[in-house]
Amino acid sequence: MQRLRSSLRWSRFPRSILYWSPLLFFSAHQFPIHTVLGRSMQPTLNPDESMLRSDIGLFCRLPIYGEDFRRGDIVAMRSPTNPHRMLIKRIIALPGDTVKALQPYPAAQVDIPEGHMWVEGDDPYHSYDSNHFGAVPLGLVESKLTGLLWPLERAGSVNRLHSSQRALERRRLRDNRLVKPIPSQKHSVRDSRDDISPRFIT
Repeated sequence: MQRLRSSLRWSRFPRSILYWSPLLFFSAHQFPIHTVLGRSMQPTLNPDESMLRSDIGLFCRLPIYGEDFRRGDIVAMRSPTNPHRMLIKRIIALPGDTVKALQPYPAAQVDIPEGHMWVEGDDPYHSYDSNHFGAVPLGLVESKLTGLLWPLERAGSVNRLHSSQRALERRRLRDNRLVKPIPSQKHSVRDSRDDISPRFIT
């Protein structure tokens, strides 16, 4: 009798997998988990100067469908110079903004055209970003950082990363580089995206 009950219990197991598989697939696809490599986003991400461990972030693809991009968002995006490479950068300026560029960009100021954004790393001296390749299409965004999963002492919502005194000072400096920000901070991404899963490089 016990053996019969056990076999019945196992016979229901595949059905449970089939029942929950759409939800599991949706979660894995819309909320990817990625390891952040490199130092371009220090001190926000990978603040360990020895680089012995890397942050693991929870990203979300839903904002790209809901047309929800804001200055200061940290996004995962395809490199405009190599579509097989992924970058993690911060959105500095959006369409209609005028931003003061940093070296080595050849112009002192840049007007961001419609459908584009200006992205940078938080460590400008170790970042390959818009100051090298200019404004990039919003359609290159793959997902937006929502929080950290690892290390545990820093785990939590992305808002926690932006609440320190150091983070607030950096935000003030970024805001001062916007010459002509437009009132609305919400912009759309209209193209479809394929699922790509290389390790992330910043």
